[in-house]
Amino acid sequence: MAVHAIDRLGDVPQTLLIPLVARADARRRWPRYGFADAVAERVVARLEAEGVDLAWVRKDHPALRSLVVRAAWFDRQCAAFCRRHPDGTAISLGVGLDTRRERLAALGVPAGMDWRELD
Repeated sequence: MAVHAIDRLGDVPQTLLIPLVARADARRRWPRYGFADAVAERVVARLEAEGVDLAWVRKDHPALRSLVVRAAWFDRQCAAFCRRHPDGTAISLGVGLDTRRERLAALGVPAGMDWRELD
């Protein structure tokens, strides 16, 4: 079995995969939420194509669902802010492997918004 760089991350950095996988699986597992993250879907598909085992992430179904609900809520709040302040600055803290900016662009949020991500 090949050792992937992801295997060498250690326990704490690997937890970054949990919300990523939750968002990637959302469209298929919880379609009633209407949440989709195409970027997360592509990243997870690529990791799995490379042989990275993400089964351990998918074991806690309620936690994953809550991450999707949380992401959808924050997307709505951020989108509302961005529409009210199209020349403003959005600051996203502790982003990890977040793809909110891409999701908001898909929702029609103005592209000229200044966006800062800090982790």
